[in-house]
Amino acid sequence: MTGLKISYCRAVEAEACPDGIDRIEAQLGRKARKGSWVYIAKIANLNDAIWALAVVRPDLAMLFTCDCVGRALDRSNKVDERSRRAVQYARGYARGLVDDVTLRATYSSAAAAADAAYSADAAAYDADAAAYEAERQWQHARLKEYCERETSQ
Repeated sequence: MTGLKISYCRAVEAEACPDGIDRIEAQLGRKARKGSWVYIAKIANLNDAIWALAVVRPDLAMLFTCDCVGRALDRSNKVDERSRRAVQYARGYARGLVDDVTLRATYSSAAAAADAAYSADAAAYDADAAAYEAERQWQHARLKEYCERETSQ
């Protein structure tokens, strides 16, 4: 297999939560020591995989997050354009095309829109567990795509 990977030592250095370290150790088995690696795409827990991607390649983690948010915005019927603009600028930032100041200004605007939308959508989102699980499966597959087509830097 090729793709992005994280070492056991790097996970410890980056202060992974104890449960995350335990899950990495379980995945690696007895070789969970100095010098052992795990492919991020093979990490079973999606939250652990996202965290590992953010440690190894923060730019790809941001692009992955933009994919997830963009997908949610595409399915919503109450999208404020400030949110779409924030995703667009975050993608630019991850690619080195947008500076910190511009990103922060866009984020502040989008946060206000998100706060208003969250209250209205929270109940509907919580009521649909099947859609949530399907979305998590899509996210895991998408994260795997990012990890498998890139190599660690």
